[in-house]
Amino acid sequence: MTDDAVTTTLKAEPATAADESGDGGAVFGETSGLKGLSYKSHSIFGRRLRILHEARILIEKRGHENFTLRELAQRAGVAQATLYNAFGSRGNIIVSAIQQYYLDYLQGTSFENSAFTLLGRIERIISAHAFNLSIRPYVSAIVAIYNAPGPDLTMRQAIFKALTQPCREYADYLSATKQFAPNLNPEMFREHLTQSYFALLSSWSYGEISDDDVGEALVESLLMIIYGSTKGPLKREAGEWLQVVRDRGQPWRDLKVRFGQRSIQA
Repeated sequence: MTDDAVTTTLKAEPATAADESGDGGAVFGETSGLKGLSYKSHSIFGRRLRILHEARILIEKRGHENFTLRELAQRAGVAQATLYNAFGSRGNIIVSAIQQYYLDYLQGTSFENSAFTLLGRIERIISAHAFNLSIRPYVSAIVAIYNAPGPDLTMRQAIFKALTQPCREYADYLSATKQFAPNLNPEMFREHLTQSYFALLSSWSYGEISDDDVGEALVESLLMIIYGSTKGPLKREAGEWLQVVRDRGQPWRDLKVRFGQRSIQA
């Protein structure tokens, strides 16, 4: 792909309303433990949000292991039993708090490109990475809970399910438009993307990959999986973009600044 071709490809494709309602791309997509729940009153919903807000503050200040549920209950102005009644466990509180934070992020973020285009997927990865840099304690908490020795299997499943949500509609779209290579299906595609994404996030949270390098690695991983999973024009486009990312040329640097800055401003 030439620089001119890349410049042409970079023209914005406005995201549709359907795109805005369906795909995020951060650690958690917008389908979270809170979205879709119904509450008997605004006060119950408000109390839940207050608990999650205070949990996020404690996670940021002390880490996910260094605060007690009694302290959280006091800060939120509720009985400790309320925490268990509402969330079931300490781990669920932590995961729900971080999910809600991503909901807030997504509701305040608009994207230039449709979630069903390759450029739209790249945009969401870059934007999510810029956001993750600002909330590293939360990402590290999720990684620690997921990778802990002898973790609750239901907790691992909940985290993995939440991680697959951002690419669910895209995978279904590729299947409906018959762009998958033979013997590929949406579930396999989502699992490959999620496993790769979470492995890179884990390495980054442990300090094995630098802030700069993990951005390229996340986009490279996305493009390699799309290249190996699709056929036709999409496969060719993924291969061209993969070369652009690996060259680390001006088109790639411009794209990182453009999409990353939009996330920071949001």
